[in-house]
Amino acid sequence: MEQLNSEEWGSLYNLKMLDGAISTINQRCYNVQTLEMLNLTNESDSVLEIGCGTGVSSIALAQDGRKVVAMDYSQECLKLVSEIASRTGIKVDTIMHDATIELPYSDKYFDVIFHAGLLEHFEFNERVEMLKLWRPKCKRMISLVPNAASLTYRLGKHLLEKSNRWQFGIENAIYTQSPEFTSAGYTVEKEYTVGIKEAMDFLPRWHWFRICMSKLLDSNEFEDDCRQGYLLVTVGVTK
Repeated sequence: MEQLNSEEWGSLYNLKMLDGAISTINQRCYNVQTLEMLNLTNESDSVLEIGCGTGVSSIALAQDGRKVVAMDYSQECLKLVSEIASRTGIKVDTIMHDATIELPYSDKYFDVIFHAGLLEHFEFNERVEMLKLWRPKCKRMISLVPNAASLTYRLGKHLLEKSNRWQFGIENAIYTQSPEFTSAGYTVEKEYTVGIKEAMDFLPRWHWFRICMSKLLDSNEFEDDCRQGYLLVTVGVTK
């Protein structure tokens, strides 16, 4: 399995998603990564989203007072973001740029840089180099990647791949990003998982493992999510 190129990503995220994205914004019916970024940022923060996809997270952050730049290397993704912004009247700047190339901003230009759904498409050494590249441009780095410890996500993804229904190319689930953050020069502030429901949704409702895991996690036998959330969230500060 290989990485998708910009055209392939554009076939997944494009203007066909416009009405659904606008409905999501208007109803504030956000996915787990958008909600988490609203929790982790403050009003008036300057924020860069690297690999913005639909742009819903960027639009939501801007709607709640952040100064946001949405970045992607797919023209179709950026067309979608710009059209959502135009239709909703929410200001978001966009930039077409490859995340593996130095960012065209001055040092500490952003309070926060984040990505949700990008670094998992690269190997460890590549991830470290990209994190190094981005570090001078921000005060805090927030990474949201698929959580390798999430058993329902892992099994669901495996079944989708086995039936040739996986659309996203190579995707490396990750147990911890602390080593790569440290190698790239960040101080790790915290790391945790979110998105139990989203992890469960990778399996059909009738699947025996989803039923067992749901019962187990709903049993109140544990004080936390047992690191079973779909997304691993790593927050780092720059030195």
